[in-house]
Amino acid sequence: MLTFAIGETRYKYSLESQENESGQNEVANEKLERLEPNGTWKEILRREDDKCYYKNDKLPKFPRDASLIWSLREEEEVKSIHSNFGLILRRSFAGGVIEDAKLRITLQAEILASFDRKKSMLDLYHLPIPSLSAILYILQRVFPARFQMVCSQFRQIFSNVTDIEVKPASQYKLRSHIDDAPLLAIKDKGVKNWIPLEELSSGMIKVLIILTDLAKSLDESIYMIDEYENSLGINAIDFLPELIEQYPKVQFLMTSHHPYIINNINVRNWYVFSRTGSKTQIKFGEELVNRYGLSKHEAFTQLINDPFFNKGGA
Repeated sequence: MLTFAIGETRYKYSLESQENESGQNEVANEKLERLEPNGTWKEILRREDDKCYYKNDKLPKFPRDASLIWSLREEEEVKSIHSNFGLILRRSFAGGVIEDAKLRITLQAEILASFDRKKSMLDLYHLPIPSLSAILYILQRVFPARFQMVCSQFRQIFSNVTDIEVKPASQYKLRSHIDDAPLLAIKDKGVKNWIPLEELSSGMIKVLIILTDLAKSLDESIYMIDEYENSLGINAIDFLPELIEQYPKVQFLMTSHHPYIINNINVRNWYVFSRTGSKTQIKFGEELVNRYGLSKHEAFTQLINDPFFNKGGA
């Protein structure tokens, strides 16, 4: 069950999925309700297997590979909810995300012209291009202050980096890059030539992806990231908690087992999950403050020795 607010209006939404005969997930049940001024919940849409309803009116059968919020996204009551759900960015590093980030593509003139004309951060936020060089090229061209912020943050984390540029590959005069697709490259202390993106370590690319995500984030957006510290060196592992304060209008949902991360997050913002079999329990930060105190270091030490933490997979 998800409870959320858009402006002054509160909603609750639930969705259950199941695996079909082909092994694909599909929507089984779904319900969206709005809280009325009198304190009651009014149903907006509902799905029960193949039966679908909108404002209590029965609808034709809808595909089960998509939610009703998506299928009814043009309806006035649903439009703003669908739009706000689009502000949730889940950053995962599973699969080939790092390799995809290294891709270089030639940006079509129409795309660049559209960004030059509209200067829409929302369009960049939703641009379905995995290429980090292409995204940063647009950021540099249309939102130069945001691009410089990424460069500054990256150099603070990796102090050996002296310069960062994104420009047509041929301008670097590297034998391996003779085309004009955008290419990000860095200058490193003691290294004469530019180092192209694909030669950077996976940890450096991961940090750059996160910094780029945040640079194009929108007010009231939600950034979800799971154990981002994996594959990062000790010099870069705790950079994100320090950056969170620079984005007060972005909500962060982070998971981590690492003390370097947890020790840099206010105890009040902790959510500790413990699972035993199929049963999951959650301890909230306020409760942990009362139990452990406000000191982050002392709280973490007590947490890892707490039976609740050790009993299940926290």
